[in-house]
Amino acid sequence: MTALIFGIGIVLSFLLFWRYTRPIQEVAKAAQRITEGNLEELPPTRQRDEVGLLVENFNKMVKQLRERRKLEERLKEAERFSAIGQLASGIAHEVRNPLNFISLSIDHIKDKLSPNDEFHSLVSNMKGEISRISRMIEDLLDYGRPLRLNLRETDLVFLLEEVLTLTRERIDAQGIMVKNSFPLKSPCMVDMDKIETCLMNIIVNAIQAMPLGGELTIRVSQSDLFIEVEFEDTGEGIRPEDLEKVFEPYFTTKELGIGLGLAITKRIIEEHKGEISIKSHPNQGTKVKVKLRRQ
Repeated sequence: MTALIFGIGIVLSFLLFWRYTRPIQEVAKAAQRITEGNLEELPPTRQRDEVGLLVENFNKMVKQLRERRKLEERLKEAERFSAIGQLASGIAHEVRNPLNFISLSIDHIKDKLSPNDEFHSLVSNMKGEISRISRMIEDLLDYGRPLRLNLRETDLVFLLEEVLTLTRERIDAQGIMVKNSFPLKSPCMVDMDKIETCLMNIIVNAIQAMPLGGELTIRVSQSDLFIEVEFEDTGEGIRPEDLEKVFEPYFTTKELGIGLGLAITKRIIEEHKGEISIKSHPNQGTKVKVKLRRQ
């Protein structure tokens, strides 16, 4: 009888340990890991008693801490980008005036002294490089200042055709085939200059992704409320680890450029209450979708 009673007591003690003491110890260990910076949740439990409630509340707390950490990281990143933006805007203001003077001086030299075709070509290349630097500076200034939209009815198809005309020389030089699927007209209320900048950034990125040639397909579809433009290229594609960063300011995988093109594009489209998304796979091309409201 004594042995039976001791045996029952040992079994009950083991059951109590398994049901209450062990889960509490797991919560204590998880709390210790939190102090070390490891925000891992506890495995869900089927218990519906106080221990189950403790585990459920503990996991809720961990989720809130994780969200708070993400928010703090975003705030730090925003502060860092704000400081970089202010510095870049200041530098851009200082650099733009000397560039304008250099450009005007080159024009004057070109008009007064044109001894041969080689000189003319050299001066043209210098002008081209100055224009490229000027565009970078304009990107810096545009990103550092608040957007002011001048909305008016604009034919989006007309803007696309205009951008393709401006980039035609480079498209032909790289052997890129362009396929279009446009309606006759696609009117919408947008800031024409800023949306044209967005379209230019997207198409130029597609061209740069196909240095040895390829195919660029542009489709426009529309409904009563929205216009959707899809750009699909057969270029180099984007690595998965880079894809989530493409809209971040100053992020770029190119040797030339400062990484503001897509950041500005996203900002302009979102100011228009629109959406932009990118899907891509390395060596399989990239697909960019832009969705704009018609009114």
